[in-house]
Amino acid sequence: MKTGKTQEIFHGDIEASVVGLRLLESDPGKDDVLGSVEFIDDSSVEVPNMIIPQSGSYTVDLPPHRESGDAHYKLYFDIFLNPEDSLPSSQYCLQLLSIHCVNAQEWKDYVFIKVNGVKVWGPERMRDRGDASEKSLDHLDPIQISRITEIRLWEEDSGNRSDLFGTFSLIIDDTYNFDRTPEPIRFSRDEGITGDATYTLSYRVSRRIENPDDDQLLWRYRC
Repeated sequence: MKTGKTQEIFHGDIEASVVGLRLLESDPGKDDVLGSVEFIDDSSVEVPNMIIPQSGSYTVDLPPHRESGDAHYKLYFDIFLNPEDSLPSSQYCLQLLSIHCVNAQEWKDYVFIKVNGVKVWGPERMRDRGDASEKSLDHLDPIQISRITEIRLWEEDSGNRSDLFGTFSLIIDDTYNFDRTPEPIRFSRDEGITGDATYTLSYRVSRRIENPDDDQLLWRYRC
């Protein structure tokens, strides 16, 4: 991994009263330990480097290991203490602001937006000239999102077929600058369709509520 890169991990659920996580770097002959942390659900046990969590979404700094050198990693994960517990609906809010048609695929496109597979706007007619070249979206309700969000722009064609104009993965980690206006997302046509469709989508992201624990090692996000 490179500095600043966030990698999503799909591992399924781990059920145990004590869970230990260790991050390793694969090297020929020996794997170097980059950091480790343990979790326990018994508040009567006091063990160094153990965190007593509540159900929720967390970010944890991996304490440095003697083999890690200058390497520094963070883990993002969810914990459920009870099967009936549920996570907050989201940690962040995505507000779509406007969409601009730079080049239309056809004389007029009927475009729509999906966020994490859910249609949130459209289809609406757009062209690359006149009043139809830009649509304001700030009247839409904010969309509740988590750390990794997929935004897709589609064009509705006749029949049951729609053309994918592009996909954008919005990744939010602890370095994300919520005070900065992000660059508009640029969607260009998929290679499987004809035409030179190009659109830009403006948006902003806000953080709902952030509550650090006293030890500053664990961060819990509440909605």
